[in-house]
Amino acid sequence: MTQSLKDYGQVSPITVCQLEGQTVLVDGFKRLHAARSLEGFTHLKASTLEVDEQGAKAALFNLNRIAGRPVELEEAWIIYALVREDGLQQIEAALMLGRHKSWVNRRLALIERLCDEAREALRQSQADYVHQWDPRMSASGNRVTKRLTLLLDCLAKMNTWLRYTGRAELQAVDREPLTSGFVKL
Repeated sequence: MTQSLKDYGQVSPITVCQLEGQTVLVDGFKRLHAARSLEGFTHLKASTLEVDEQGAKAALFNLNRIAGRPVELEEAWIIYALVREDGLQQIEAALMLGRHKSWVNRRLALIERLCDEAREALRQSQADYVHQWDPRMSASGNRVTKRLTLLLDCLAKMNTWLRYTGRAELQAVDREPLTSGFVKL
């Protein structure tokens, strides 16, 4: 996407809506991420939807379905938000998304059967995907913040791997070559 923006500029607009006085991105996450990584790319063309919060979630689902089908977990999060957070009936969510009630029920079951820890980990991983630009900082400061976020994410993954999987997989022959790296870490 970054190369495409460099070569051709912005071909299609991002999609936003206004919720509670704030502009909310509905479609164009990759374009926004790529534009933020390019120096001198300060504006994106946007089309605005006049929808409420539920309509924004349905638009998020339907607009991404046009480009390529969202993965089941992404679909499940949208269903969960519409049914459990917004209080829609499953049949209402199904009609809004152009799907059958049983499809909505299966996606909802996918999220609800995850343990709380897995749900929180998924939320955190999704939250880190799009780096939020801090207008108080320079472009360089925002790039450093983005790198710090990635570094901290890698450290957390390494910690989890070592705690739950890694130590059991490591062997005595691994100790010497790995020692200097762990000392630096």
